Amino acid sequence: MSVSSSQLISAIAHSLEHEVLTQLPPASWGASNVRSCLALLAYLQDRIPVEMQLLREDNADLRTLCSDALASTDLDTTRKTQLEAALVQHEGDHDALSIDTLRAANDSYRKCVEDLIANSSEKRSLTAERSPLSIRVRAYLLRAHEREYATIARSAMMAPF
Repeated sequence: MSVSSSQLISAIAHSLEHEVLTQLPPASWGASNVRSCLALLAYLQDRIPVEMQLLREDNADLRTLCSDALASTDLDTTRKTQLEAALVQHEGDHDALSIDTLRAANDSYRKCVEDLIANSSEKRSLTAERSPLSIRVRAYLLRAHEREYATIARSAMMAPF
């Protein structure tokens, strides 16, 4: 019989909660550590089944944002070259079966977005209007937050550490 990751996490959490935590004073440092571990296990249990899909969705969103940024007049040649390199390097990665490949592409795209944010901050004065690219970056960040929130909702509602 094969045990799934979710079942394994459930068994670990159950043991910690019902065998270890009950033996510790509630306000102790040890109990706090166990509650922290339980929250992290809940997070992992919720994230593992959807992580590849989250990465695929985020990567598609990031690829579109990076492609759009290439058409922007707000960027210098160096930043456009970095964007092009990331897009070319990870061109076929959206269908990857390896989470490591998806994660590497995601890290690369997110680095590009960090550079876009830095570029936007460098060029924008306090009174200037936001550029269309800055608006697209902000919209991406809101979508990414919504995707990620689904994986932390249950663990965020757990007892304080």
